[in-house]
Amino acid sequence: MVDVEAELGRWTRKQVQDSLLVFMRLCKSYYGKYPIVYGSQTSYNKYCAPRFNKFHLIIANYNGKAPVINGAGHYSIWQYTESGIVAGINHPVDKSRFHKEYSVRDILLPQNAKKKKK
Repeated sequence: MVDVEAELGRWTRKQVQDSLLVFMRLCKSYYGKYPIVYGSQTSYNKYCAPRFNKFHLIIANYNGKAPVINGAGHYSIWQYTESGIVAGINHPVDKSRFHKEYSVRDILLPQNAKKKKK
């Protein structure tokens, strides 16, 4: 997963997108699959949409409404809270759910993915 956050400093939208695409292609070459793009609804729409909408997306949106991304497409996973409660964990956690069209099978690395030795 690659995290695209709101605090990107002096980078322009084009710089973010061009650099992200290079990184995504390197990951695909190495692992056989593109990484998931993660960001808040605001950050993703500001810096990535719609150019990256064809990739798997985890979009954080804590207002109780499913994320909306600019352009065609939708999230694969919605991170709907950062203050979830899970038995056995003594602090709040992020909680997410898959879009109805996706499951964990869609985001797994291919079984034949091999790490290259240095």
